[in-house]
Amino acid sequence: MARARGLADGRYRAWGLAGLWVLATGLNLLKPFHLDDTAHLLIAEQILRDPLHPLSRTLNWLDTAEPIFVTNQPHLFFYLLAGVMAVFGTGEVVLHLFLSLFTGLAIWAAHRLFSRFVPDLALFLSAALVLGPGFLINQNVMVDMPVLALMALAVLLVTDERLSARRGAAAFAVFSAALLSKYSAVFLFPALLWGALANRRAAAWALLPVLALAGWSLFNLYDYGAVHVLNRPANEGGIVPSPKLTIALIANLGAFAVPVAALLVVASRWRLVWGALWLAGAAAFYPVILVLLARPGEPLMSLNALLFGAAVAVGAAAGARVARLGWTLWRGRGDPAGWFAGHRGDATLVLWLAGGAVFFATFPPFMATRHALLLAVPLFALACRGHLRAPGLGRAGAILLPWALVGVFVTANDIAFARFYRDQAPILADRARALAGPGVKVFTRGHWGWQWYAARAGMITYDSRVSVISPGDILVDPQGISAQALADAARFETLETIVQPASIFTVLDTHRFYASGAWADAVFKRLRAREIRILRAAR
Repeated sequence: MARARGLADGRYRAWGLAGLWVLATGLNLLKPFHLDDTAHLLIAEQILRDPLHPLSRTLNWLDTAEPIFVTNQPHLFFYLLAGVMAVFGTGEVVLHLFLSLFTGLAIWAAHRLFSRFVPDLALFLSAALVLGPGFLINQNVMVDMPVLALMALAVLLVTDERLSARRGAAAFAVFSAALLSKYSAVFLFPALLWGALANRRAAAWALLPVLALAGWSLFNLYDYGAVHVLNRPANEGGIVPSPKLTIALIANLGAFAVPVAALLVVASRWRLVWGALWLAGAAAFYPVILVLLARPGEPLMSLNALLFGAAVAVGAAAGARVARLGWTLWRGRGDPAGWFAGHRGDATLVLWLAGGAVFFATFPPFMATRHALLLAVPLFALACRGHLRAPGLGRAGAILLPWALVGVFVTANDIAFARFYRDQAPILADRARALAGPGVKVFTRGHWGWQWYAARAGMITYDSRVSVISPGDILVDPQGISAQALADAARFETLETIVQPASIFTVLDTHRFYASGAWADAVFKRLRAREIRILRAAR
């Protein structure tokens, strides 16, 4: 009877998944272009201008206009984006609806995987994934949600009990699309190959992503004379996992793990163990941050410690599942074929999680919740597999409702972040031109969403190498965002400063969710006031 009243009841499934998709889409629909959206949109515009030479064009995303091939992603998603822009234009609603298709696919594919591995908890875990800030905030028009959707779909296909050559072909075709959208998807390849070994004809299609990457590389040679995947900026940390990145990854997984940790504490027979690990992880966060990594304390340190501890507890539960798999393999070593048949899906999840964890602890120049996003599904499934049943509606609501409020609150703060720069761009462009007077140029520096809207407001994008700001020229200078270097900043006088009005939606520095550094920096951080200055070059 308990199960019939819980979230395992099929009556809730369709409505629940639809509600999650509508909520995620609604929060993203009217959000201004933000963070890396601008780079993606500019690359898509270059594709529209010259689809056969997308990497040869230039993009000013650091200090100066550089060839697009110095960026670190392949272009399949950008070609799709360019196609939508060609037909429907560059409006926020249209492009966010396009991204919403991938959000819906990610929700559906994740739920199908949860249904396969933890059927009693499928809807609960789907809600835990979607309602958290790490999922809701990482939509925008960025590539990470499409990659999650494609990766989850590929694993769903390859772990099907009725694996056939056709399903294998579909799985590796979908994975090829993920790989051509973001190179970091490569860590999933061993997991897919393992899962496909149950059918030799299915496994033969593992050549498809290799051929896809080779075809893209040949296109690069035609485009600009080099192979993009080989001449991207090198990883400065080498090929050994970094302790700092490892700790940072755990910290960012905390933006997903809290409701699963709470479920382990209230519904598992090992609840005391998981609760103790949660508390121990939270307590360890302080000395790790303040002592071992010599990082400053944060105003919201206790909240970050709570998230860190949750990730430790959920990771330990997943590790316990991996240990049980290893034990069954040891006991059944006389029948490896039988073990493979019985645990192919579990091992695929383990390789997905382990491959991603090693990759992200080694290669990224910084850590972000969008990296952890690609690992949340196997982490949740392994942590809960085999020893938890569906919670009743009351217990599920008590866990998920506060988590949803956190996710919505963070996303609302992020929307306010994006809106400030969008709304101020045309206002400050007009104000700067009025201050400049006739014959005087108005420059601006700064990237992220500001760069997109400032250019459309008619301001000149500053280039630290080639731009010449003459005496009397105006520079509109947003503070606290990524921007081109300004070597002679002392020669500018401040004419006006525009500060974002404080409200409950300007409490958090949500940039931390997009890039928390190659340290275990706090994901939650209190925000100082955002401001934009209008400067004049000294005469």
